[in-house]
Amino acid sequence: LVRMDLADTIAQALDVAAINGTGASNEPLGLLHSGINSDTYTTSPDWDDLVNMEGDIAANSADAPGMKFLTTPAIAATLKTKAKDTGSGLFVWESASGNAQPGEGRMNGWPAYYSANVPTGYVLFGDWSQLVFGTWGTMELLADPYGSNFAKGSISIRAMMDCDFAVRHPQSFAEIHAS
Repeated sequence: LVRMDLADTIAQALDVAAINGTGASNEPLGLLHSGINSDTYTTSPDWDDLVNMEGDIAANSADAPGMKFLTTPAIAATLKTKAKDTGSGLFVWESASGNAQPGEGRMNGWPAYYSANVPTGYVLFGDWSQLVFGTWGTMELLADPYGSNFAKGSISIRAMMDCDFAVRHPQSFAEIHAS
């Protein structure tokens, strides 16, 4: 149970760093700080904003078959009720067909996902195979039964992992955020 909880905590931290890591204080440099295509929206993203994201990537000859959207749960909820246009009855975020997992849908024909690890107000789109994740060794768990909490009957457990991220082709991604 402890090992699983520590692994989940590390996984969450890796997601946050991969998306928005600043590169400072031994934090990996994340996607949003890697020079990707960037634009803004005013109130909430709309159909045109999402299509323009695809256009930005295509203009750099960086579009690829496996591109995907990633956004926040709040934006996904908004886009599930936002019409693509007047009168069609179609919404920007469509339900995924088949055995969809929670947080999975489709936008502009591409797979779309949401995660609470995405910063508020952001929508990301791109070829996620261009975000490279490297590790050195494995997750290390260290127990210290003789530490400062010994008198209380506590054992300190620490989890560590050496890793880094790189965006191979920043032009393979686009992001929009609230202005």
